[in-house]
Amino acid sequence: MARIAPHVGRATTVQNRKNTKDKDYLSFVHELPCVVTGRSGVVAAHLSASSPKHGHWGRAKMKKASDRFVLPLTNDQHLRSHNYPGGEMQFWIDNGISDPHGLCLALSGLFYEIGNDAVDECVAIIRSKQW
Repeated sequence: MARIAPHVGRATTVQNRKNTKDKDYLSFVHELPCVVTGRSGVVAAHLSASSPKHGHWGRAKMKKASDRFVLPLTNDQHLRSHNYPGGEMQFWIDNGISDPHGLCLALSGLFYEIGNDAVDECVAIIRSKQW
């Protein structure tokens, strides 16, 4: 009679997966306008707030979120987002972006499908203010 070894090949939980880092995607994000002001000259702002329904488990201690969860913000707006009364999610809501995680996935999804040619489509999404 064969025995099955317990816990062999145990799957890693989603929360414990290594965060994705992608310098090409971050360079692409720097070509986009700020999602708040529409201005150019942005930094890639990593979301800190978790959203399990989007596959984002927040930040671990001293660790940034995966690069797919970044949005282009001017440096001023980036600093505001970190010091905003009410926290990060309130910053997004007050700036007309009710689903920042969905916006991140839309932008990164276009990049991973069509590469740097996705700039125009991403700019149109940002300007639509439908988030």
